[in-house]
Amino acid sequence: MKYISKSKWYSILLPQHWVVEEEEGCTTFFTEDGVGALQISAYDTGENQSAEKNMLEYLEGETENEVKIFVSKIHQQEIANCSYQKDDDFFKVWIVTKGKYLILITYVSDSSLNDKETEEVDDIAKSLEVTK
Repeated sequence: MKYISKSKWYSILLPQHWVVEEEEGCTTFFTEDGVGALQISAYDTGENQSAEKNMLEYLEGETENEVKIFVSKIHQQEIANCSYQKDDDFFKVWIVTKGKYLILITYVSDSSLNDKETEEVDDIAKSLEVTK
């Protein structure tokens, strides 16, 4: 199913069994029997953005461990993503930029159960398209 954000700033391809909860400033996606939650927030920053630079800023203070950041460009979008563990949680983060628009995607699950949804979550994040 194609999900288009209320603001119409982005779209994603979402499996039918995923639930959507829209709140002011953030949309949460999850499955009823899932182990984690995927959240997406969208920002109009007013100036051109770098996904990699924003990821570095995001990670400051998040974890003491070295985190490998992967950067790519697709359809005029710059994408930075990484994953890490903190306490008993597994985090996967994507920052997608297109000009002045910045999309933050986070996925958090229990670190002992993260394999259950990781592939599906990766597919959802990879399908994101900034539509502004």
